[in-house]
Amino acid sequence: MRKDVFLQSVYAGMLSSIVYTLVELFLIRIGFLHTSVWNAAAGMFLPINQVTTQLGTLIGLITHIGIGGLWGIGFYILLLFFGVNKSALKGVLFGLYLWIFGAIMMHWGVTSYVYFDLNEQVGAFLGTLVFGLSLGFLVPRLTMQGISEQNSVGLFAKMTAQPAYKPFQDNDDNNI
Repeated sequence: MRKDVFLQSVYAGMLSSIVYTLVELFLIRIGFLHTSVWNAAAGMFLPINQVTTQLGTLIGLITHIGIGGLWGIGFYILLLFFGVNKSALKGVLFGLYLWIFGAIMMHWGVTSYVYFDLNEQVGAFLGTLVFGLSLGFLVPRLTMQGISEQNSVGLFAKMTAQPAYKPFQDNDDNNI
């Protein structure tokens, strides 16, 4: 039975979002953070005074996990283009990109719940790095099982490794 790689990538992204949530819960529990990424996610749909309610927390968690599923698809596509090798490192770099992307989106006003406190940004930075590492671990294992090492190079590497000029070869050498 063949796997549906689309659904498996969404699943890997959602699991990674849950790992990210657990990291932030730990940081909140030890007193390092006072807010979370799911509050910012809830702020995409709710006014600021409803973000920290039970409904806001539920909407925020669902949104956060759903967005993680979308990033799982994005990371799968990234691995198709750049190869499966060193996927954990690629995942951490992907997490770094997501942290920068999230900060930019907050500056653009995508959410009503914005946080720029140093501790909050460090917490978001750690969370997105763990999210990316989790993606780097889960996506290849859930979506790319059975791919040989030869086929794991990536489309981008295969395209750029080809010579730019191929001389014309005449196969009619026998007609001289």
